[in-house]
Amino acid sequence: MAPQKYPGAKFIRTPDGHEISLMYSARKHHADQLKYGCIVHRHLEDGDVVLFNRQPSLHRMSIMSHRARRMPWRTLRFNESVCNPYNADSDGDEVNIHVPQTEEARTEAFMLMGVQNNLCTQKNGEILVASTQVFLTCYFLITRKDTFYDHSAFSLMCSCIGDAMDPIDLPTPALVKVNIHSNAIALALIHALVFI
Repeated sequence: MAPQKYPGAKFIRTPDGHEISLMYSARKHHADQLKYGCIVHRHLEDGDVVLFNRQPSLHRMSIMSHRARRMPWRTLRFNESVCNPYNADSDGDEVNIHVPQTEEARTEAFMLMGVQNNLCTQKNGEILVASTQVFLTCYFLITRKDTFYDHSAFSLMCSCIGDAMDPIDLPTPALVKVNIHSNAIALALIHALVFI
């Protein structure tokens, strides 16, 4: 439970209201002394529910809940398909995140404010969360029937889809292309013509 090292915790709040900082205290001792009712203020972890907000909050969908995923760099990122409800244009907009502190608040945020439950506006049913033109163009270009990828290009695309540390089972190629030098092809043709 080191406060400077991830994953860790910053402090412990005891049932009587005292806060114990884990910065300079005996962390192992405090971890062994934890009892029912103590609240450990830990670091944000993958899968935690967070409230994502871009001001000004003009309508209900200006603040929605997402599942957090820790990534390198000190920036907040989200899927481009969700830009419309936030009225974001990705030019350096300032956004805030808020972390619900209780299990009830997390469940309420996920059920009432989750992106999957707020795809359309309440006013007129207009779709707010949808694929943008960039996504649609990429989907088309990647999945065309006449498009083939070599092993390295396909592996690179797969590593960009999810977590690059996840193992990926590559399917067998639909078409196997043998790289033969043009001189070898010419020699094979000459050899075939001579011995016919």
